[in-house]
Amino acid sequence: MKKVIGSAVLALIMTFPGTVLPQDREEQGPLLSSLIREALENSPRIEAALGQYQAAERRISQAGALPDPQITLGLMNLPVNSFAFDQEPMTGKLIGIMQMFPFPGKQALSTSLARTEASGLKHMEQEVRNQTVQAVKNVYYDIFAVDRARETTKRNLELMRQFVRITETRYATGAGLQQDVLRAQVEMSRIEDGLLVWDQKRRVLEARLNALLNRPAGSGFETTPADLKLPGSEPPRIAGDEAAQARPLILAWRDRLERAGVAVKFAERERWPNFTVGASYAQRDNLLSGA
Repeated sequence: MKKVIGSAVLALIMTFPGTVLPQDREEQGPLLSSLIREALENSPRIEAALGQYQAAERRISQAGALPDPQITLGLMNLPVNSFAFDQEPMTGKLIGIMQMFPFPGKQALSTSLARTEASGLKHMEQEVRNQTVQAVKNVYYDIFAVDRARETTKRNLELMRQFVRITETRYATGAGLQQDVLRAQVEMSRIEDGLLVWDQKRRVLEARLNALLNRPAGSGFETTPADLKLPGSEPPRIAGDEAAQARPLILAWRDRLERAGVAVKFAERERWPNFTVGASYAQRDNLLSGA
């Protein structure tokens, strides 16, 4: 009996860790590829990040543009007792236009601020995509690990049930001991509890996958051993400096640092005044006195 129990436990321990694959040594199978495409198409996080980037990109041209010109309409020296335009010599109707010009350099710095912000948001959008792909892969292989562990646990449980029946038969015929029956039953209960734990972990992983794919809650996900694509060879490793140059998150933070430097220069330039240029025209009616 001890050998059977030991074999069952050893099989369970050896199966689960061996199923978890390192994320940097995988080759995507058809099922994983389709899940990644679905996540990239339906992820709300990616859609939000893309919207922020597109909005920031459209603000670049606006940042360096001149402020809108202002058109003014007015009345000058209009008598309030008669509201007549031909009573006083200085009464007139005014129309004018004004344009504000920022101090030299402000427009270029404002454009640079908008451009670095858009660049950072673009890299963040790519980072969100990479994180989504990585999250899908992690859940995908975790599900495979749990499924293989569940299969092993079920086989162990069936072996233990057979072993319990054998010990009960031996005890009933007087060839076995009652303590052997009790030990086998306890071990079978422990394996049943383990199977419940694996089932709970499977439901949790399904919920995570549905959230990543933006699927309705409770959607199932079935796998088979054939869906798991094992790597044919180890891919080349990337040096740390090369990875730092390619990671979108690092590039986004570099853009933020650059934007902070530009913001300091813009704040210093804000101390200088802007210029406003305008022209107006006044129209006066002929007076009643003929003057």
